[in-house]
Amino acid sequence: MSWLWAVALAAAEPDVPAPGGDTIVHPVSLGAFRAAFPAGTTFRYRMEAAGRPTTVVQWRFTAVDVAGGTREVTIYAEDGTTLLEAVGPQRDEWAELLSHATFPRVGTLVEDSRVEVPGGAFDTTLYTVSAMVDGAPTVERFHFAKRLPGPPVQYTTEVAGQVVASMTLLERSVKLDGIVLAEAPEASALAARVAARAGDPYAEKGLRFTFGVGTMTRTHAWDIQGGRVEVRWSDEAGRACRATVPVPYTGTSELEQTAWAMFVNDQFWLLAPAKVLDPGVVRTADGADLRLFYAGVGLTPGDRYLLHTTPEGDVSGWEYVLQSGRGAAWTWSAPMPVGDLRLSLERTSGDRILRFTDVAVGKQKLDPAPAACATPGG
Repeated sequence: MSWLWAVALAAAEPDVPAPGGDTIVHPVSLGAFRAAFPAGTTFRYRMEAAGRPTTVVQWRFTAVDVAGGTREVTIYAEDGTTLLEAVGPQRDEWAELLSHATFPRVGTLVEDSRVEVPGGAFDTTLYTVSAMVDGAPTVERFHFAKRLPGPPVQYTTEVAGQVVASMTLLERSVKLDGIVLAEAPEASALAARVAARAGDPYAEKGLRFTFGVGTMTRTHAWDIQGGRVEVRWSDEAGRACRATVPVPYTGTSELEQTAWAMFVNDQFWLLAPAKVLDPGVVRTADGADLRLFYAGVGLTPGDRYLLHTTPEGDVSGWEYVLQSGRGAAWTWSAPMPVGDLRLSLERTSGDRILRFTDVAVGKQKLDPAPAACATPGG
């Protein structure tokens, strides 16, 4: 009934017995669930219960295999840093963990919802389980993130209309300190096939492309071998802005930082299939789906991506949950050759369309002038 491996540590929620009859099972396949937990996966939750001190509980999977994972549990005081107790390691089977997301059909309401917690803002499937316990009306609410298999991002228990217990996601990340990463062969093989199919952008002298959504466009001229990129865009005031920055950029100029962040985002959208083998990428696989996590690299290391692939190794679409908790799913157009690369140049999500135009490989000539924004005609 409850997500016992998480909530039971708080010893907070009442024991709501499941009535006889049919049950409702949260619709996550075992393969997708297993793929969402690479070694190093770390959860931090705030646990609150009436009459008990508030604590922060951390679960960290230090090793995983096809059947299950080894988990360490650390309990901290409310400040999140003062250690109270360390438990483990202990073994969990994926099938057992997944079975905890099972609810009685009688007394359970299932609906779409959205919740904002310190760990992000999530579109969720909300299970509201109502029952009488010891003569008191009791309601449990489980918010499961739609695009993030795992324990609920928020859980509460109400007794007679009062919240008496809760667990709230503070962080979900991949922490590899002290972990020897042994990637599953199927993930390695799928990632290698995807990368080989896309081609190697780092072998090119340069790459030029324009990233566009609606009326917004940004143009990038990347001198790959020289390690610099020129970015051109229009700011909110309608000014034409440009900046040429080293790759990677570590400076402090606000305008150059803006240009660098745009380039990091836009080139990843264009080249993601070619970057699945980059340093710091943690990969798992569920059939033809390749799931990507990031071990502390990039501007938003908490982002998580799920790439859907064809038998040939092309990416046909992706889903993601960003570090902010925002998520979406996009369908990709069939890739086309651009030099020695194969790139999808159009993506759709509902009525949104993202296009890459003026895409070309080859040597790029960059403007060496200082970063600046200018009013058109000024």
